[in-house]
Amino acid sequence: MKIRSLFILILILNFSSISDVNSEINNKSILNEVFLGCVNEDLGNLASVGGQYEYCGCFVNKISKNLNVEDLMSVGIEVMKNSGNENAAIGALLENDIVAESIISCASSLFN
Repeated sequence: MKIRSLFILILILNFSSISDVNSEINNKSILNEVFLGCVNEDLGNLASVGGQYEYCGCFVNKISKNLNVEDLMSVGIEVMKNSGNENAAIGALLENDIVAESIISCASSLFN
């Protein structure tokens, strides 16, 4: 499951930045991993390639402004706990209100 790999990489990357808990994520390595994990997901016919890049850019932008590294790591750990069940992993991802609102906002722009 690609979501699990994404969050494992986030856990490994830049542990020095974890102690710097801000209201914003400014670490490009972490944000790049989130973006790459997003664009590498197979959306089938839900979006064009360009639409997927647009969605992923929107999502990364929103979480970078509204989450801190600690919150993102917490979401990642919850997703990894449910990595054997894709629906449960997605549910764990959606339990974070900021992540859920970001997904809704960015996905709805694809259909407008």
